[in-house]
Amino acid sequence: CLGNNEYEIQLTVYRVCNEGADFDDLALIRWYNSQNNFEGEDYFPITEQNEIDNQTIGNDCVDLPADLCIQKGIYVFNLNLPPITGGYQIAYQRCCRNPSIINIQNPDDWGSTYTVHIPGPDQVDECNNSPVFNYPPPIGLCVGDELNLNQSANDPDGDSLVYSLT
Repeated sequence: CLGNNEYEIQLTVYRVCNEGADFDDLALIRWYNSQNNFEGEDYFPITEQNEIDNQTIGNDCVDLPADLCIQKGIYVFNLNLPPITGGYQIAYQRCCRNPSIINIQNPDDWGSTYTVHIPGPDQVDECNNSPVFNYPPPIGLCVGDELNLNQSANDPDGDSLVYSLT
């Protein structure tokens, strides 16, 4: 929250390099009110695109293929959102997954939806910010191995954070 109803939004998307499902040059972002009624949309350009270092996979048991390439695309943009009861849902949708996915049949036929809720004045008294995770997600996991992920985060407003796994 930047003040004066202005919000900086950051969308981070990961993909396997050179395997279809390219990053959108312009991400179509839509926003809805708390009753899921359409409020607006706009296109925002990708602001950063880089490869992830395979050394940050997060698990010592993984022996990744030498030619594995993972990219991270980041879209950063501002939205002016006048206060409304219930706040806003911000959404980004896209089609298709990387064709190398083996646990989804026809991955080119499946898409993704990413959302974030921005609370309204009935839910928070002042400008509120989202927490930021301290560590990136792992790009490889070991089948049958115990999974330990550090999902700690920092909240710039000092809010308490509650986690649940579903």
